[in-house]
Amino acid sequence: MSNRERGEYFVSLVGDYLARQGISLKPEYFVQVGLNIQRKKRHRFDLGNDSILVECKYYDWTEGGNKPSAKISTLNEA
Repeated sequence: MSNRERGEYFVSLVGDYLARQGISLKPEYFVQVGLNIQRKKRHRFDLGNDSILVECKYYDWTEGGNKPSAKISTLNEA
């Protein structure tokens, strides 16, 4: 399975779980984000609605069993 396929599968699992909890979300939900009205950008969230935004990140351990520290630092940015 490719990284993209794993990510899409993870998003579907999260969406299914939240739906079972009674939370209805749309896939690929777009919103304008930013602090300055003139500099807002359109951002795609994996799932969302008018009240909830979900950004899914699927990380796996390295083949040697090490934690993916470089990926964790990009998660902090997200």
